[in-house]
Amino acid sequence: HIDGFFQQYFDFPAACCRPVDSSVRPEHLAFAEPLACALHAVNRARVAAGDRVLVTGCGPMGLLTIIAAAAKGADVTCVDLRQEAIDAGLRIGAKTGKRIGAFAAADIDQAFDAAIEASGAVPAFNQALEAVKKGGTVSILSNLQPGASGIDIHRIMLKELMVVGSFQFHREFDEALAVIAQGTFDFDALIARQFGLSQTRDAFALALSGTAVGKVQIVGARAPCP
Repeated sequence: HIDGFFQQYFDFPAACCRPVDSSVRPEHLAFAEPLACALHAVNRARVAAGDRVLVTGCGPMGLLTIIAAAAKGADVTCVDLRQEAIDAGLRIGAKTGKRIGAFAAADIDQAFDAAIEASGAVPAFNQALEAVKKGGTVSILSNLQPGASGIDIHRIMLKELMVVGSFQFHREFDEALAVIAQGTFDFDALIARQFGLSQTRDAFALALSGTAVGKVQIVGARAPCP
């Protein structure tokens, strides 16, 4: 990690840089790092083309996970408490969207091959454990609170589930750049609002409010580098 991003110009070590076609918009490239984390979670779950995948939570990371799974050719269902967040998930790649806890018995019978937990909420995690097929995989991308109670450990045992953690990424950064550059997914739909550098406090206030659907971005003036 390199500190000091809230400024117009900064130097990077060459090892941290990747070439990208100039036609790719900078505000889309800003999603490369979090998308790489989402791709790592999807790869940890061994998602393949044709798999049915559940994504719990449609915050910024959940939305990027929908893109990551859809980029693998998966059939994605997203769940959240907020209808506007579910709608965002449907716009960017999910085939189906439901409110958490709204699964019918028929949905469970059609069990998912894998689930990615991106909400940080125990009820959503338990929903993932319930919805995944026997022997399926649940990949934890979110920050569940340490010592969180109410997790259905018994279901993990009965269904012989694989529960894996996912932290940051490894080789997925280049994969993320490729997904962004191909232009298949609407990354504009992930941008809740953009602020200039002089509006940084306002940007953080909106992000912390929890009302934004998608990513709050801080952008500098688009001027040529000196």
